[in-house]
This record gives sequence, C-alpha cells and structure tokens, in this order.
Amino acid sequence: MNLKFKPYKNKDFFINLPLGWRALSKKMVYSFYNKDGSGALQISTYTQTKGKIDLTEKLVRFMNEKSINDIIKKSKGEYDYVEKSFVKNKFFTYVRILSAGSYFALITYNCHFDNIDKSELIIAKKIFDSFKFNIKGN
Repeated sequence: MNLKFKPYKNKDFFINLPLGWRALSKKMVYSFYNKDGSGALQISTYTQTKGKIDLTEKLVRFMNEKSINDIIKKSKGEYDYVEKSFVKNKFFTYVRILSAGSYFALITYNCHFDNIDKSELIIAKKIFDSFKFNIKGN
C-alpha cells in the first residue's frame, strides 16, 4: 500500500491525513473519512487552563467497568495514552485516549463489523500514530 499523506493542522492538533480523505468539524469534534471507505475517524480535544490532566488511570478503570477489558496505560514521548479495539453491538471501534500536560484527546475509528476493511484499519492506525498536540512551540 503506497498511500500519500498530507499534513492536517488546526489550533488543537496535527495529523497526517491520506490524500482524498475529507475533514469535517463541529464544536471541537473533528471527523475524517474516505468517501469510498467503510468507516470514519473522529478526534475530540480538550485543553485544561490550569494544571495537568492525568486521566489515563481513571480512564483505564472506566473502560474496564464498561467491559472494555485489558486496557494498559502506555507512553510515547511526552504522551501517556490508553488504547483498545473492540466489537460491541455489531460495530468495530478502535479508540486511543491521550494526555500530555494540560492537553487531552480522544481518537476513535469505527465502522460496522460486517464492513471492516483491513487496509482502512491500517490507514486509521497510521493517522492515530501521526497525532501530535498543537502545543505552543511546535
């Protein structure tokens, strides 16, 4: 798969978006999709004005309580995150929740389980991995 990507930047984050994917935004929720694809990727962000956000441990507990098990806190550079893929009510969901200082993001990719396109899942993972907060100085 030799897919070309272009940078997508807004006031909250950067990602690498495949050429041909569309972007929509509505009240701090950003959606990305391929019009010929099987699913969509959504990103929601939050910035706390005072102090540091350390929600990952709480989110691990919350997701485990919702029967989304085996969640493990991970780190990548300055980010702490949790991630998991699961099927519930015939929908496949891949979710990553990140925090860095006072910044927080929820990234999801979902599609109907009967329509899973494995190549699109690989692309979604590449988009997830390209995510960076738009922290002053970047």
